[in-house]
Amino acid sequence: MSFDSPDQSSLPGTTTIPNGTIPEATPPRVVQASSARKMRDIELTKDEINDLFQIYFSHYHVFLPFLDPSVPPDRYYDQSALLFWSIVSVASRRYQANPTLLPRLARTLTDTLWKSLQALPHPLAAVQSLVLICTWPFPTSSSSTDPSYMLSGMSIQLGLSMGLHRPNSPEDFTKFHVHLDSTAMADRERAWIASNVVAQSVSCGVGLPTPAHVRDWSLVTSSLEAPWLDDNLRGHLRCASLCNRISQALASNPSDHTGLLQPRERLPVYTILNHEIVDLKTSRSWRPGTTAVYLQITKLHLQAFYLFDDASTFGYFERIIALYSTASALLEHIQTLDNQKLAFLYYCPFFCYEAFLCASFIVLKVLKNDYFSGIVDARLGEKLINFSVSALRKMSVANNDLPGRLSDVLAYLWTHPDPSIASGSGIAGLQLKVQNRMSMSIVYDSLWRWREQFRVEAESELHQDLRSGNALSSGKQSFQLIDAGTPLAAQDTQNLDTAFDLADLNGIYSDDFQFDWFT
Repeated sequence: MSFDSPDQSSLPGTTTIPNGTIPEATPPRVVQASSARKMRDIELTKDEINDLFQIYFSHYHVFLPFLDPSVPPDRYYDQSALLFWSIVSVASRRYQANPTLLPRLARTLTDTLWKSLQALPHPLAAVQSLVLICTWPFPTSSSSTDPSYMLSGMSIQLGLSMGLHRPNSPEDFTKFHVHLDSTAMADRERAWIASNVVAQSVSCGVGLPTPAHVRDWSLVTSSLEAPWLDDNLRGHLRCASLCNRISQALASNPSDHTGLLQPRERLPVYTILNHEIVDLKTSRSWRPGTTAVYLQITKLHLQAFYLFDDASTFGYFERIIALYSTASALLEHIQTLDNQKLAFLYYCPFFCYEAFLCASFIVLKVLKNDYFSGIVDARLGEKLINFSVSALRKMSVANNDLPGRLSDVLAYLWTHPDPSIASGSGIAGLQLKVQNRMSMSIVYDSLWRWREQFRVEAESELHQDLRSGNALSSGKQSFQLIDAGTPLAAQDTQNLDTAFDLADLNGIYSDDFQFDWFT
């Protein structure tokens, strides 16, 4: 099967980082650095610093515009070395002039972050740094070593402790007299908005309850009135607030073990929330490369809950068709951005990758279902799956990281001759086994099915070899079977985990707080 990708590396069963040229963008004016900087064994010349700050504000800033591009790198460093190096770490994700910078920063900056968080009281820069690190986290080969969910919660707690949620009363949260000019007040309010937007987005991306306070009155007021608020950040806040309302409305039922509303109770709530999305869409203009994507992700977050419905409920067929349409529209929109050389796939936040993955698995599941595959536009869906595989590899920033590995999972499930692995049969065949991860349950369900299939294939191969009396070679052949199907289940991930090792930071990762997809 042909995958629509720019090079021959994008084939099922491989994980590579594309070598294509990253499109250029018109850079904003960034004030130049005047001196070199060093953190432990990492030293950057002033030219490298200028390049990295230019990259950040040219390519990444637009997705979450809460920092000031007019502030020079030297001033960022003087205010906070942690924030300075956090900006550098984001920009280094695709820094072709020094491709080893990102893995070197991963250990050093993360260790610096934990030490900074131990020092009280916390400065505003600590919140800003956490926002950046959660939006563009360091690459990891397993979700269980991604601390973004925990760190996003910490950014909210830090913001509350320093009074960011009550911007007009900073003295209520300190022992000292505080005088803040309009610029400092705007910086604090932008940081509070950004931390809540990111905490909500990260929570949606992992399917867990959010620590965000996006419906607090201070943020509701800011989203409507603040003249200093960038329009992209305002639109993102509106989407995050609606995502929060969706989760609260549909997944906060104390009488159900999954937290979901009862099936028939969900139907009128669906109608109300879909109307709110329409109202939000018509209330403002949406920029194709940023806020329009966030709006589509919000719609997907709502409609992914349709997969929890029983097939016998009223309107189930129409809701599944609507869900497929929404997932396809998100993939098509991102494909259009990619075709227009806007570099969305290279620089987008990690929670955009997670939503993209969710949409891809939805399309896959519907296409593998014998009932719905004959109703939807299967030809378009096939093209979108092919695009998704290559797009995930473009999102990858390190060999064997999560986007690269999930592209292999998607390719495997798509090309496997048995459709029942990815989906069931009949109109009721879309039911999920995993039901506790809200809109992301489809992703965790697909990964559970993928792991189960490899377990079954490996056991079957082992039993066949034992029956033939070839017990010695069975282990080797089972390993080869898994390796041939996909490198994920059998490849040793030690190299990546060594480069991006977060396991020895005071034992904080000794227990996984997330479901481990790959081990």
